[in-house]
Amino acid sequence: MRGMAGAAVCLALLLGGCGGPKLSGNETYVTITPADDEAEALPVAQKHCGTYGRIAHFKRMEGKSALFDCDARMPG
Repeated sequence: MRGMAGAAVCLALLLGGCGGPKLSGNETYVTITPADDEAEALPVAQKHCGTYGRIAHFKRMEGKSALFDCDARMPG
């Protein structure tokens, strides 16, 4: 019985989205949800874009989502 209770708690946490913001995107853009503002989402966007050797550039907020372009780094 105790194992079932533990499994129920784990399932609730997974379904509740307690793992942080959700990301969708690729090498050209990223959307981060939820985000209250650009400043909150920027570090996550920089990490995502950085995996492609790019930098995040804020575009806009759409409700609780922050949208960023992943721009190529300028040589230099």
